[in-house]
Amino acid sequence: MEVSNPDRHLTALIKIITEANRRDDLNAVLMSAAQVLVDELAFDGSWIGLVNPADQTLEGRAWAGGLASASFKDLHIPLTGSSQDPALTAISEERTLIFTPDGPPRPPPSEYHVPCSDFRYQVYVPIKERESTDGIIIAVRDREDPITAADVQVLEASAQQLAIILRNVRLLERVQREARRWEGVALACEAVHRSVSLSDILEAIAHGIVQALRFHMVVINVRKNDTFEVTTVIAPPEAKEKLLGQQVPWAEFAELMREEYRISRSYFISHDRIDWHKTSLWDRAYRPNLPERGPGHWHPEDMLLIPMYHEGELIGILSVDDPEDGLVPDLNTIQTLEVLANQAAMAISRAKLFSELQARNQELDAFSYSVTHDLKTPLTTVRGYAEALTLMYGKQLGPEGLEMAERIQEGADRMATIIDDLLMLARANKLSGPMEEINVNYVIGAVLERFREAILERNVQIEVAPNLPPVCGQTTWIEQVFANLIDNAIKYAGRDNKSPRIVIDGRQEGEKTHLRVQDNGLGFTEEQRDQLFKMFTRFHEREAPGTGLGLAIAQRAIHRMGGKIWAESPGPGQGSTFHILLPTRCKEEMQDPPFILTHLEGGDIHAQDDAS
Repeated sequence: MEVSNPDRHLTALIKIITEANRRDDLNAVLMSAAQVLVDELAFDGSWIGLVNPADQTLEGRAWAGGLASASFKDLHIPLTGSSQDPALTAISEERTLIFTPDGPPRPPPSEYHVPCSDFRYQVYVPIKERESTDGIIIAVRDREDPITAADVQVLEASAQQLAIILRNVRLLERVQREARRWEGVALACEAVHRSVSLSDILEAIAHGIVQALRFHMVVINVRKNDTFEVTTVIAPPEAKEKLLGQQVPWAEFAELMREEYRISRSYFISHDRIDWHKTSLWDRAYRPNLPERGPGHWHPEDMLLIPMYHEGELIGILSVDDPEDGLVPDLNTIQTLEVLANQAAMAISRAKLFSELQARNQELDAFSYSVTHDLKTPLTTVRGYAEALTLMYGKQLGPEGLEMAERIQEGADRMATIIDDLLMLARANKLSGPMEEINVNYVIGAVLERFREAILERNVQIEVAPNLPPVCGQTTWIEQVFANLIDNAIKYAGRDNKSPRIVIDGRQEGEKTHLRVQDNGLGFTEEQRDQLFKMFTRFHEREAPGTGLGLAIAQRAIHRMGGKIWAESPGPGQGSTFHILLPTRCKEEMQDPPFILTHLEGGDIHAQDDAS
């Protein structure tokens, strides 16, 4: 072979390396390399194929020149094919093969690539880096110019460069795939712990699987006694229409979840290991319209079932279909699906528990409302008789008897107050109905008018910021909340406090209104803060009478209106600040509050409804 223009060959190699390092997309790198071989080295055609390890085929990935025809776009050469195929020979022997008019006899035409007789000169160069062969470059020339040693050197140098790039790309893809995988897991886990409904949580987990693991179809079946209901489907519309809401008997899943199909804690039922027509699920299942491919590829009748367990109990079954890469998922993917299935099971279990708690709370609320309401009548009778006894027989009772009668009246009055507060607490739990935008300054003005005498008696200084932002709520309950907070601030100002002071201000924060009620009263400790909103909690009983229900009522009302309330204090004797966060504008009718036990934000505990 003769040596040709070295500048041309150097230019070709530099272009291939430069383009390879400049592009992020592997297909673009391969197409660019194929085109350079045609443009710079005067080949009539070039073709680059890569080995697919999943099904052991050589797949056409790039072409240029005379080979750039549609017939080569989806070319697959099985590596288990005839050893006479020059491409397979070059790959198996890991050496460059060159065919020239004066060379050895040409092998017979192959159905897998361009017949050798179409071209005078052909070069087959394996793309190999380290131990494995990753693909091949085929370059052909159909003119009198012979293939030179320099041509071959450029082809081999290009193959080596592509092998390095391919290794780096696959490493990067693996890292990105893992990052995407755990990002999807993180998002799904976050969804479980956010204040969203069960359907939203399961939808988020299903979307997390699509994002992280690239399945085009995800189905979640939730167990209800001996059946499983399809509650969540991410799939084409026709699949969603067929599957959503289906009731699948447990027996139909049980016949598929055999030990022989088990991988980790999941079950992969390959199409070639079962006669689907004889199973109960055949008519229920949706089979995506996928091509039948070789070994290692996902078949349209393959099935992967991932049981959803929580504390040893089977809560549901997750299934996936139609992976984006077309491959049967590996163990790592299956175990990631199991992590996500566990998150879904946790969400379902928590939703069931919350539903049971809600039902019990409603029963308790109804019971407490009934009991407290029914207590009012006999309590009124007791107080009435005590008052009549004092008026009618005061002289006969004497000082000691009168004192007893007065204590009966005081006890009845205190009990009536407790009953009223309990009734209000029960109503706060059931708070529902239309919401409206409320002028906070107007409400606070009405509350201060109610406490005018107490304010004047204690000489309390009141400061209310003008033009407070509005809130979305119910006027009656907003007024009740401020009444409870202001009443507490007055009662617990402290006997030695010469200048009791209450400051009410607020600001809009995004779509929320943040209101504050500050005082310079008795305050509380860090330990007391955790108990502050619990029923019947009182820290300063000697300061003033009370039931210990005011803050519990305020908390539940704010919670039911979609807001938060919390408190902070520098310490005993240093005052306290109560924070209220509510929507500024009304967007829709009030819904049931989210299921959150405690929410931390900025270091402040936003105490939630402890009865929820």
